[in-house]
Amino acid sequence: MCYVGGGEGLEYLAAVFFSDSKQNTASPPVRWWRIRPALQRLGSDADLLVLDLDFPLHWFTRWFVGSVPVLSVPRWLKQSIAVRAQSWEDMWTNIRRKTRNEAKRFISKFDLKFDLVPGAAWGPEFYRTLYRPSVHKRFGSQGVIVDESLFVAECSKGEIARVSSDGRVLAAVLLHVDKDTLRLKWFGSSTEELDADRVKGASDALDLETLRIAVKRGLNELDMGHCRPQLDDGVLRYKQKWGAAIRRGKVPKGLFQIVAPRHSSACASALANNPFAILEHGRLVSRLWVSSVGATDHELEAVLRRYAVPGLSQLKVFADNRFTGVDGQEAGALEVPTQFIPLRSTDDALRCFMQG
Repeated sequence: MCYVGGGEGLEYLAAVFFSDSKQNTASPPVRWWRIRPALQRLGSDADLLVLDLDFPLHWFTRWFVGSVPVLSVPRWLKQSIAVRAQSWEDMWTNIRRKTRNEAKRFISKFDLKFDLVPGAAWGPEFYRTLYRPSVHKRFGSQGVIVDESLFVAECSKGEIARVSSDGRVLAAVLLHVDKDTLRLKWFGSSTEELDADRVKGASDALDLETLRIAVKRGLNELDMGHCRPQLDDGVLRYKQKWGAAIRRGKVPKGLFQIVAPRHSSACASALANNPFAILEHGRLVSRLWVSSVGATDHELEAVLRRYAVPGLSQLKVFADNRFTGVDGQEAGALEVPTQFIPLRSTDDALRCFMQG
């Protein structure tokens, strides 16, 4: 992979595309006016080329790379739940049964307690005991930890929701109300050597209670914050179980512009194994590259259900002719409109995938 950009997304991309690699790579920042010469010097020999472009530099992608197909992948996405003044009973029944039952079991098993405290009073302790340690533990060098003074200042503008067990705070989140939206701004959880289920249960209880707050206050939306664009991302999958849909944020966060200079098996494998949310004509879509070899239609249908993520406008499925797709009943059950694009043995599958 050849990476050209300011360095912000390098570690994330390396972790996505080279999950089995133990080698760390580094790249000096590249100024925008040097991108084109850098590509001419480095890009032609790469299996995969990624431009990591801040807004509004992505408008110049064609000038940088020419007319080759490009996958435009947002660096970050937002996830939110539509509340729309539903009653709590209606909202509760809309949550997946498995998610509801698991949250109830955790709350009962660990005697979890929920409370709200003023952000100004508890902000510094929240930062030092939960937020900073948990971000560092979960994300390592990829984690973005805000400065303490900014964190405390933002806490003073809202409330902090907490979940405790045996008098000890296990998880907390900063709440801001913005017009008709309840925003979950920063989250933190205990990093002590506790039962993993206890910490997971605290997180579930926190999300359940903040959703209840949004409903009781008559708000229209619960903004659950950011996630990465890879559809197997753990944060994205966790929020999805509560019914959160992905969308682009109001403030542009930049794009990964992905190009395949060489149609190699390594490039094909990297893209087939990493389904992204992609920008096409202002909409979020995803492209799946699946094979029927060694798999039944039922197993492939399960793959489609997994990646029909709420918020996508379309799921494009590139598959060989031996895969018959889903029947009418299954297609109707998918949450995202799905288009099947058959690949014949004579097709250049990677070219078809990149062109969409």
